Amino acid sequence: MTRPLEGQHVKNVNRRIFDLRKKAGLSREELSKMTNISPSHIKNLENGHTNMSTDSLYRLALALKCTSDYLLGLDDNPEPNWKDYHT
Repeated sequence: MTRPLEGQHVKNVNRRIFDLRKKAGLSREELSKMTNISPSHIKNLENGHTNMSTDSLYRLALALKCTSDYLLGLDDNPEPNWKDYHT
């Protein structure tokens, strides 16, 4: 059984979603249209009031042009390094 993200790690995940959305100049409504995630759910993710599903993680990473590892706080570089994915 996996444990939910807790403490500072959750704050970092929430902050990264918020910061990337703002950096892209997107409102919650605009990001909602891009991801098919409701604006209220995006708000709850940014505020740490709900957990993120794998599907939401995937959709947000695509829309915000970053890696899922970055959103999860596993990598400090938001830019995908495509050469790592191609052999």
